[in-house]
Amino acid sequence: MFFRSLLVNACAVGVLGAATATAYSCVSVRFRAQTAALIHDLVRKSSVVDQANMKVELLPALSDNYMYLLIDKDSKEAAVVDPVEPIKVIEAVRKHGVRLTTVLTTHHHWDHAGGNEKMVRLMPGLKVYGGDERVDALTKKVTHSTTLKVGSLNIKCLFTPCHTTGHICYYVTKENSTEPPAVF
Repeated sequence: MFFRSLLVNACAVGVLGAATATAYSCVSVRFRAQTAALIHDLVRKSSVVDQANMKVELLPALSDNYMYLLIDKDSKEAAVVDPVEPIKVIEAVRKHGVRLTTVLTTHHHWDHAGGNEKMVRLMPGLKVYGGDERVDALTKKVTHSTTLKVGSLNIKCLFTPCHTTGHICYYVTKENSTEPPAVF
């Protein structure tokens, strides 16, 4: 704060040149962006979508991402989508009293797959799915129309190479259910 004050005063009286004023402007923009990100992160709270067959907890991650804990209510089996912050995931798993068996990774970027290896270390035996060999800790590469189950929930993999060449979306349904599906 002292440095910021000093720069403002020096720029105001013309002691420092235009280059310094421009540099201060960049610092000021960066400071405002960091403050906005901090406020955004404080405001974002975990929330739960509760249906008859499944429950999904939205877990805020990093400054602007989400992880999703997908819970099959019948079996209490769960999957997590893009667990970039494993400790938050484990806390949610404990809170819901479920058995985490699966990691669903949408793509290989660090802010989605970056927590996979730690997740597997903290909870050995997890199956890690993704559409690309670059996904950290991958145990099963999936392709378009691959199907899998988490408890009694059906998951269909949809190859969506838009954001990355190996991007996968996960379409979650329950047989004979009238509830809307979930897509991650």
